[in-house]
This record gives sequence, C-alpha cells and structure tokens, in this order.
Amino acid sequence: MSYCKLILLGNLTRDPDLKYLPNQTACCEFAVASNHKYKGNENTTFIECQAFGARAETISKYFRKGRAMLVDGRLEQQSWDARDGTKRTKYVLFVENFSFAGPPPDDSQDRQEPNAALRDATPIPSGDEIPF
Repeated sequence: MSYCKLILLGNLTRDPDLKYLPNQTACCEFAVASNHKYKGNENTTFIECQAFGARAETISKYFRKGRAMLVDGRLEQQSWDARDGTKRTKYVLFVENFSFAGPPPDDSQDRQEPNAALRDATPIPSGDEIPF
C-alpha cells in the first residue's frame, strides 16, 4: 500500500469554482501557487486542488483569489489525451484539511465585522440555568 500526501502553503490563483455533482455533492476546484526561493532564484509551483462536501462549500464561501491558504491532502496524477493527440498530465491535490494563512487581502469584498459571529450567537446560560 502507498499513499502520497502533500502539505501546501500558498495563495489562490483564482476564485474557487463551486459546482454540484449529480448526487448533489459539492465540488470546489481552485489552484494554489507556492513560491520557493533558492540562491537568489525564485520558482513558483502551481497545484490544482479539489475539495468535496462541506469543505468545498466552506472554501467557496470564504476564500478568494490572492488569499493565503494552508492545505493538505492526497496528491494524484491525472492523464488524458488532448484534442491534438498529445498525452497530457497534471497533478491534483484532493483536499483533506485546510486553514486560513495570514490576514485577508486588503481588497477583500467579503470582509465582515470581526465580532459579528459573537454578536449574533446565543448567550451562554448563567450557572443556575445550565441543564446538567
């Protein structure tokens, strides 16, 4: 048995594309660019990513092009024959875990008030009201 896991820290190269499969499972496709500097040279690696289910919906809702992301998952090679008859290959990261990395970009249109979730939350009952 073998397994290839990749941990990637980088920025989204485009807005996530959320679609639904025929069985109504959410599928989100996006790409992450990661830069590597070595002895004055810089190399950028672009990795296609796919997420499914609740992960896909969350990524689509909160991430946009340019946003930093830490993502890990199973790396898989996909091959196909192009229209011109040539053989094509790409690597796809199937997302297992992800998190925000760094602050949102300044031009984020989805910025919310930092404590909005706390303001709208149901208050925690005081000591006499706890049901256990």
